[in-house]
Parts: sequence; structure tokens; C-alpha cells
Amino acid sequence: MSQVVIHGVPQSTYVRSARMSCVEAGVEHELRVLGEGSVESVLAELRSDAHRERHPFARMPVLQDGDRVVFETSAISRYVSDAYGKGCLVPSDPREAIRMEQWVSAANCYVIPDTAQKFLFPLVFRENPDMAAIEEAKPLLRAHYETLDKALEGRTVFAGDSVSIADILLAPLLATVGSLPGGMPLFEDLHNLGRWWENISARPSFLETAPPMPGDEAAAE
Repeated sequence: MSQVVIHGVPQSTYVRSARMSCVEAGVEHELRVLGEGSVESVLAELRSDAHRERHPFARMPVLQDGDRVVFETSAISRYVSDAYGKGCLVPSDPREAIRMEQWVSAANCYVIPDTAQKFLFPLVFRENPDMAAIEEAKPLLRAHYETLDKALEGRTVFAGDSVSIADILLAPLLATVGSLPGGMPLFEDLHNLGRWWENISARPSFLETAPPMPGDEAAAE
């Protein structure tokens, strides 16, 4: 059993980002799945005393490395980059490292919460999604993705010369958007983002952390 454990569920985009960071840094990890498959069981485990000892805000992912516990995805990514990957996920150029921090903050403060709250959660977790509200939110999301596209003009990654924490935070989120009804049109004609996507979606870290799809278990029986 690997010493490094990630607590979370594979479908979470943040959990996938944490796992991608482990793969990029060359550290084997174990995904310790919370709950028993249902949303209710996952929420119950997140709120348990045991998990609150790991994450005071009852969220995921959490990394455990021996006695060391790290919560929040960007912190986990930086930890495995420094501890195992010789800083592989942070640009060595200080100016590019600051650029990375800008896009990490923008992802965590604007792109990810707006996408999750206005598009992903309503489509995935509501039995009868408010399609009018989802349609109303699409111009905001499109504007976010146009901003990402502009940031990639003349670049292959968001900062530095290789994949950084900024890329790893955004890749699982955009993959989920593209997999949902009405998601792909949000990226239409965003050629810089498309070029970036072709590269990052082919990386082993992305491929090896793909979450199970509905029906996978039944197909395997």
C-alpha cells in the first residue's frame, strides 16, 4: 500500500487534480474513496469527526503522507511537487511562478466556482434542472473560457514551459463541462484552449485518473 493517500471521490474535479499532481510528481498514491457510492453517504463521511480532523471545512481532497496531512488542492499539488517532484509543477522563473499563482487564484475564485455552481451541480445533482437558469449562466461561463483562451495565446501552458498547478486545476473541470449536455458549444472557436486541451488530455496524469463512468461496473460484471 502506498504511503501517500488521497481522500475523496474520483468524480470530483478537485480530487482528480490532486491525483494528477501525484502522477506528474512521480509519487504513487492510493485513492481512499469516501462514502459508499451515494451522495448522502459521501456527505455523511465528509461531516464525520474523523474527516474533520483531516479537513476542518469538511471538504475534499485531503492528502495524507505518513503523519503529514495536507488539505486544499493547490496546497496538495505544491506539496507533492516539492516533496517528490523536485518542484516540477511550479515554474522556475519567478515571473512565471507569479503568473501561475494568478491563474491558480483565478481558477479557484472565479472559473471553478462559477462553473460548478451554475452549470455542473444543477445538471448533475438536481432531478429537474432549471434549464432556464443554466442557459442564463452560459454567457458568464463563455466569458471565463474566452479569458482562458486569451491567456494561452502564444503559449502551450498557462505559465512557464511545462504543465503547472494552474493547468492541473483546470483540466478536470473543463473535461467535465465538455462531457455534459450543452457543454462543448461553450468552447466553440476557442482555438488556443483547444490546442492546450489536446496536449494536457493526452498526458498520463490525465488518462490514469479518469473517473469511472456510469455503467462501468455493470459492464465489468
